[in-house]
Amino acid sequence: VAVLVLGTAVIGAPASAATLPPGTVSLEASNYAGRFVRHLDSLARLDPVTSSGATQLKLDATFTVVNGLASPACYSFQTKSGLFLRHRDYRLRVDANTGDATFRGDATFCAVDGSVAGSVSLVSFNYPDRRIRHRDFALWLDAVGSVADSSFRLVAPWAPGLVVGVLLVS
Repeated sequence: VAVLVLGTAVIGAPASAATLPPGTVSLEASNYAGRFVRHLDSLARLDPVTSSGATQLKLDATFTVVNGLASPACYSFQTKSGLFLRHRDYRLRVDANTGDATFRGDATFCAVDGSVAGSVSLVSFNYPDRRIRHRDFALWLDAVGSVADSSFRLVAPWAPGLVVGVLLVS
């Protein structure tokens, strides 16, 4: 796993609310090496990604970290096509930004230290007792503490050079 230095922050180092740098990253499950957060048919999941994998798979496993849509103290994750990772009915998915307060809250996650050294756990902004967790390789928003299946390592992006324009609607 590559460690990426962006500005003064180090991706792969333990995270707190102020340490996720803006830029492109991939999120690897801390307890399933080689499985990364990606989107497929609008739903977020964990899938194996390798250097020989399809270009589309690598693009789907790459996100741009931006200031949180609901709070600049937290983070939002944007896809190559400008969609945002968000939860709806506790299922993680990607959708276009509707600009309303519910969407902004659903697409904002606050970083806390993960359960594994060098990992981060992403807590929902609008459901602070829930965090992103994988179950059967699907991503959900669950009411769990810091456990391995809710911890991810931010690593060098599978699709480097991905630049996404950010449209923030107030």
